[in-house]
Amino acid sequence: GGSNALLCNAVVGYATHIGEKLKIPTGIVHFAPFYPTRAFPPPVGPQNLALPGPANLLSHLLLQKMNWLANASWINRWRVRNLGLPALHRWQPQADALFQRFFAFSPSLLPSIEDWPENNRITGFWFGQSSPFAPPTDLESFLADKSTIAICFGSVLDERVGAVVRHVIQAGRELGFQLIVVGGWGLENLEVSPDVMFRPFVPYSWLFPRVQMVVHAAGCGTTAEVLRAGIPSATVPFAGEQKFWAHRLWKSGASAPPLDRKTLTQDAVLKTLRTVRDNHAMRQAAASLGLRVQAEDGVQRTIELLEKDL
Repeated sequence: GGSNALLCNAVVGYATHIGEKLKIPTGIVHFAPFYPTRAFPPPVGPQNLALPGPANLLSHLLLQKMNWLANASWINRWRVRNLGLPALHRWQPQADALFQRFFAFSPSLLPSIEDWPENNRITGFWFGQSSPFAPPTDLESFLADKSTIAICFGSVLDERVGAVVRHVIQAGRELGFQLIVVGGWGLENLEVSPDVMFRPFVPYSWLFPRVQMVVHAAGCGTTAEVLRAGIPSATVPFAGEQKFWAHRLWKSGASAPPLDRKTLTQDAVLKTLRTVRDNHAMRQAAASLGLRVQAEDGVQRTIELLEKDL
């Protein structure tokens, strides 16, 4: 009664070697397009460079090779000693043909990529089952009062988040909004007022349909929830693939151009929030994307694709 298939997050991508050992269908799940292509540069690099296709491809290959070289020694020891598999060549990682890659984001935001192999599948965002949420009375009353901006930097571990949030609060007030700040490192002592509320946690799936815009770092999960809610956003990416998703949101028409946290000014934040508030085409684009994302079921699609190999 062993496993019939193996599905693992790319963060623990070495689990694909277990699938090779067990000889069962194996899939690796990516939440950003970490795979060589000529279409765009790696998600962790600058996104505003118009590089030629070969340069994009080379940058992906270099990143992939660097990652393998950093881990090849211990993976090969583990393969030989623990799994009874032969060691892989130091310059050649596990063959892609041994497993499928599932990319858990919406094809509406990033369509199929022409130079990817057939076993790379874009499934749609993965959404879990929403747990029942009984909002406190003060939260419901606050959101019913007037137009609200949600500020969400919950996963960002950076001491500069506080300064960004203060800029957004000031700009939002100038434009007549009230603001709710959800989570965020170092924001526990944020000064609240009748028009600024802080909550350590509110489900995004419940909150976002009740606000007019979201200011966030453009992590994959928050980006997915913003798109599903069909509302526009302003982004301040900090690290990792956040710059990639911020860039894609902007190119989709559902967001203002990303703000650079290193050169952020009060005036830049004010102009960005005003743009999001007043741009009717942006609101239409966000609403249209929302309908498409709501119609997708990335988890079910992944299951169906994996089952075809059983």
